[in-house]
Amino acid sequence: MRLEGAAVAAPKGKVNRMRLALSDITERKRSEEDLRASEKRLQDLSSQLLNLQEIEGKAIANEIHDGLLSDLAAVNYSLESQIMTLEKASHPVAPDLQKLLKIHQRTMKEARRIMDRLRPSILDDLGLIPAMNGLSREFQSLYSKMQLECEIEVQEDEIPDGIKVVIFRVAQEAMNNAARHGRGSFAKLSLAKSSDRIEFMAQDNGQGFDLKNSKKGVGLESMRERVEISGGKFMIESEVGKGTKIQAIWESS
Repeated sequence: MRLEGAAVAAPKGKVNRMRLALSDITERKRSEEDLRASEKRLQDLSSQLLNLQEIEGKAIANEIHDGLLSDLAAVNYSLESQIMTLEKASHPVAPDLQKLLKIHQRTMKEARRIMDRLRPSILDDLGLIPAMNGLSREFQSLYSKMQLECEIEVQEDEIPDGIKVVIFRVAQEAMNNAARHGRGSFAKLSLAKSSDRIEFMAQDNGQGFDLKNSKKGVGLESMRERVEISGGKFMIESEVGKGTKIQAIWESS
């Protein structure tokens, strides 16, 4: 229940009576509590869905590694052995097999790239910081015309396990966007920790876009969803011709 009162003044300004109103706000309070509970359930379900996606990606990556890549490696070994024998005999088919070997090795490289996109083994084996450094090296080798700076000012054990995969996926998507859409000459990744927060940032000096009038792509919404579901705050700044800046902040509990 809620009691509200208001003074009623007489013509000469003296208060001669009070107006009281008693209202029952039980239903409103119950509705607010139900809404908060519903939002919490939705957040939990979304978090579980993202976790299941990561688990499935890891399972598929393991299958590629243990099955497809294992068979491709066996074929690669056999081809190399046959080529070596044929080259010693100066067989005319050896150059053609060399071309075939190069195609085969590109296929193996592509299979590894797909496997790492699904779930980079380095993230599970060594941690987020080595995975971030590996992502930076891969990006620089693929997009050599764009200078990339990676600045990490946090220790591995200072990063909560629950947000490591989130940070990596956001970094991965941000770098893809910078390369495919930004078209700039410089990009930067940074990860730092202060006394009360973990802060991730990705920025580039590319072409940017109009935040108010541009349709947000699936990649940006995916980043926002991952960050907010994990309890973080997601921010993006962009302006046509002035690049894009993405930030994600997780407050310490």
